[in-house]
Amino acid sequence: MTHQKDYSTVWQQVLSTLVKNGLDELGEAMGIVLNTAMKLERSSR
Repeated sequence: MTHQKDYSTVWQQVLSTLVKNGLDELGEAMGIVLNTAMKLERSSR
């Protein structure tokens, strides 16, 4: 059975960061995405 997790809060955090600070915080937003992807990969092992 596959296990799905709702990542809508992660996307809300990314979009909120970009809306509040513009592209100046693109690096931080990408960090949030990459950290979440790494957590997902580690949990799938």
